[in-house]
Amino acid sequence: MNLSHSWVWEPKTGKVSYEGKDKDGKPVKVTYLRSELSSQPDAVKNEVDPAMHKLPVGSGSAELVAVKYPAEGGYTPGDTWELYVGKDNRVQQLVYHRGGPKNQASSSQRGQATRRQVLC
Repeated sequence: MNLSHSWVWEPKTGKVSYEGKDKDGKPVKVTYLRSELSSQPDAVKNEVDPAMHKLPVGSGSAELVAVKYPAEGGYTPGDTWELYVGKDNRVQQLVYHRGGPKNQASSSQRGQATRRQVLC
């Protein structure tokens, strides 16, 4: 099964556009305003709209917005940035996953976490 989707969120307007497939593989295309999410079908509320996620460090939850750069080209090829955005639309926490080729670990680097977390 080939899975893919396109999800665009416009924070200033609250508009969300989603294009992908449902659990049965049928095409889904929907555009809605986040302020009107409660009037959307359950499939949109539970499968399309981003849910709150537990923060990686400490207690609390926030919306997860992940940005992954292509494997080639650009400033940070293959890198992924996970932004945890609070209800006030401010970044609460940020997690960085390095992409691209891995350097060999020296003995001083062994045992360290593979992801770095920055608290904002």
